[in-house]
Amino acid sequence: MYLRLALTLVLLVGNINLFGFGQDSLAHSTKQAQPERYKALGGNIFLGYGHLKGNISNYISNPIFLGINVDILRGKMVFQIDDYIGFGKTIQTLSFPDDLEWSENMPALHFMLGGNFGYTILNTEAIKIVPLSGIGINLLTSSFLTSSDNSKNEPILPYYKLGCYIDIKSLRLFKDHRSFNYDEDYTCIRLSFGINSPIGTPKYENYYDGNMVYFTIGMGGLGRQ
Repeated sequence: MYLRLALTLVLLVGNINLFGFGQDSLAHSTKQAQPERYKALGGNIFLGYGHLKGNISNYISNPIFLGINVDILRGKMVFQIDDYIGFGKTIQTLSFPDDLEWSENMPALHFMLGGNFGYTILNTEAIKIVPLSGIGINLLTSSFLTSSDNSKNEPILPYYKLGCYIDIKSLRLFKDHRSFNYDEDYTCIRLSFGINSPIGTPKYENYYDGNMVYFTIGMGGLGRQ
């Protein structure tokens, strides 16, 4: 009797797996068991420096940046929003066909906004590394709040980005010997670097065409939801 009962149970289990019911149930239970901590929101406030290369470097000085990043995470995937302003000046006068000029030693401000996608390749107790790529726009202008006399010749420069950021979780390394793992909130020092390259050829390319290699350092963190 017991032998028949055991054989019946084995056959039932085999039929469930054969028709996929066992797998569906397991997948459903695993999905329900997956913690919400894999969703997270983070970011940082940073200072940075951009090194211009190409034609633009002959007319515009290398900018210093002030800005913020907002990070939206789902597991190891990261969507990042960039928003920052760069401060520089003209190195020599830019003269345009409409007889307008952007004079030497005038302000050259970079208003930059972009979106990036990244993927975490390393996340230890002390460090996190995320390569990323994205696109953005750079409004290059001589005026902060008002339009300048030369506004129609001041460009909006679309660009694509290839870069990486590194979160150094040092702000908690010496706090009660707490461990850092993938599921915990953290605060950090963030280092980032990369290159912004133009999309297409800008108008007045003899003035504005070129790349920017950048480096930033900031303070930020991550909060699990």
